[in-house]
Amino acid sequence: MVLWTLPRRTAMAITFALCALAQPSFADDAAGAHDAYEAGAKAFGQSNYIAAAAHFAKADDLAPAAAALEMAIKSAILADDAQLAMRLAARAEGREPNVSVAAQVTRAKEKFGGKVGRLTIQCAAPCEAKVGAEPAQVGVARVYIAGNHAIEIAIAGTSRVYAVQLSAGADLTWSPPKEPETPPSSAATNTTFAAPSVVYTAPPTVTASAAPSAVDTASPGPVASRAISPAWFGIGVGVTAVAGALVVGFGLDTVSRHNAFVLDPTAERAAGGRDAELRTNVMIGVTAAAAITTALLGYFTFRAAPSASSSAAKPAAAAFQLR
Repeated sequence: MVLWTLPRRTAMAITFALCALAQPSFADDAAGAHDAYEAGAKAFGQSNYIAAAAHFAKADDLAPAAAALEMAIKSAILADDAQLAMRLAARAEGREPNVSVAAQVTRAKEKFGGKVGRLTIQCAAPCEAKVGAEPAQVGVARVYIAGNHAIEIAIAGTSRVYAVQLSAGADLTWSPPKEPETPPSSAATNTTFAAPSVVYTAPPTVTASAAPSAVDTASPGPVASRAISPAWFGIGVGVTAVAGALVVGFGLDTVSRHNAFVLDPTAERAAGGRDAELRTNVMIGVTAAAAITTALLGYFTFRAAPSASSSAAKPAAAAFQLR
């Protein structure tokens, strides 16, 4: 018995033509698939397996065909592209069984099965996700190389980046963690400052029954003393200076942690960065509160007391009238 088989390219051309005839609306996709397949065959013949895998995969995207998928997986294996080979193998799992395709899927799993994992991103709509620079479809499992990945989640115009560890062979479903309630950005936000009370002693009252002596006329009554010691103002200045120095130190530490996270985005570095940012914000608030308090202390400490000349005026006038 003699078996007769069509050349692979001829078979693919017939397949694409039948697709176009059966569904005229897909004629453009069938033509594009044919062109992509021809480009893949040319690249494969030149041993450019990376380009061949991309072209064959595109042909299978436009017009699914076992021959295109088989060559796409084969080219990805030869190009040593574990991620693409395993993604194409996952695509084959949803197709009708094909001996040639199944053989390439087995080869891909034997070679790359221990280098990749599946990741499904879940987040409440509306949200957009990226794994590295590659957009990711929310709720759909996708194959990635095992290791650390930076996942960017964008919700209502606000983006956050998370470090996620994907283990080899894992089938991970990941959701962004719930953000903690944001504490007050400044410790002075809800702080009320009460102005300290200052008590002044009234000058002595001069009565008409006793004529003041020359000494009494020349000497004014006691001047009101300061209600707040200058020492408190000095303490306030010192506390403010120390708090300001801590703000500078915490700020530099926050910048350093951010730079380290950019170079190596891990969950541990992300958590450390948020803690450093919170610590810096709280210290800024403490510094602001200390500065305001010190300013009030300075005002009430060094405000001029009633002058001696005005205190002496009334006794002197009273003595003149008695004479």
